[in-house]
Amino acid sequence: MLARILELERAFDNLLPFRQQQGPTSKSLIEAGSKWSGTIWETARQSGKLSFTEEQIENALQFTERAIFVCGSERSGTTLLRNLLDAHPQLSVLPSEGTYITNQEKQILALPIEGRAEFLCREWLWRLVMSMHVQPYWLLGKSSLTHSPYIDFTRAFITWWDIVEAKLSEKNKQWPFLVLQLAFATVQNKMNSDVKQIYWAEKTPRNEQYLKRLWNDFPKAKVIHVIRNPIDVLRSLKPYEPISSISSQGLIKNLKISFTVANKEVIKRNKQHLVIRYEDLCKDPDSVTLQIAAFLEIAYLPCLLTPTVVGQLADSNSSFKQKGTLGKIMNAKEHRQEDKLTQKDLELLSASLYKLTGPFGYHLPPIGILRKQTLIAETFVTRVFNKIKRTASSNH
Repeated sequence: MLARILELERAFDNLLPFRQQQGPTSKSLIEAGSKWSGTIWETARQSGKLSFTEEQIENALQFTERAIFVCGSERSGTTLLRNLLDAHPQLSVLPSEGTYITNQEKQILALPIEGRAEFLCREWLWRLVMSMHVQPYWLLGKSSLTHSPYIDFTRAFITWWDIVEAKLSEKNKQWPFLVLQLAFATVQNKMNSDVKQIYWAEKTPRNEQYLKRLWNDFPKAKVIHVIRNPIDVLRSLKPYEPISSISSQGLIKNLKISFTVANKEVIKRNKQHLVIRYEDLCKDPDSVTLQIAAFLEIAYLPCLLTPTVVGQLADSNSSFKQKGTLGKIMNAKEHRQEDKLTQKDLELLSASLYKLTGPFGYHLPPIGILRKQTLIAETFVTRVFNKIKRTASSNH
């Protein structure tokens, strides 16, 4: 069976994009990945579960309580922070966006109960190959004729699924996501580490919209909330707008929520919530990562200054400059995109965020009351029209 897996792995690998993927994933790549992940799943299922002692299970359950969430609006710098946390020995950091609350939970609950574990596991097998649709790929290493780390991951996933469902499903609705965290930590050998206190970490843009639920499921969780100059956030979207899954208006809406939450938590002086500015992280990473280490109560180590993905040097913190920047932090000004924003784009930003961004040092151009009201009304009408259009399209 390993020979077959190796064959499918090579076919999958040959189709992976050399540079960051732009646009929808090709049909041939989807088919190759599906064949590979399906074979991995069946092989792992036939190989049987792993064996854990009662002590290991108890340590694992304690581990699930030690959560770190990295959040912020899209294109605010959450990926850079995730990559800086990646190699720390006290952390087990997922190499791709978690997206459980924002996406996968709905998909899982729509499936028959007997198909949910396979769906989530195979989705993450794909992510362990491609991560953020950019190199490095094959984050657990390549398979061989004698061993496949992806079978190890899948066997761990299958084993933890039954354990976690029995132990935690009644009190934590995110328990399938914890299965994933445990499987990943297991193949990293974090669960058997000599380091006493291992935390798991994940980053998902817009998770700040669900803080109440996150802290309900994980009372001890710490949240690092990344913010960035809204003008640069919107500017970074413009080159992708034709293929983006979110519109400029949608991004502005998410930015408004993100800054509203950031202001609220700062005023509350919430000790489990830390706001950092992307620009500060790029300009003075030493000071900011020192602050982050103190907040997380982990050792301050040099690895916090080198962006990696499962220990491999990561691409630059820019979607637009990709040569010669592996493992480096680019200053925010170094990768500022060509300004394609219109006057209306800037006015929409100010109409939604003018009072929210000032406390963090982002000063948007002022806008008159009448113009603001007009833009808000136009935005509302556009949203209603688009909703009607989507509903009519789905009915056909």
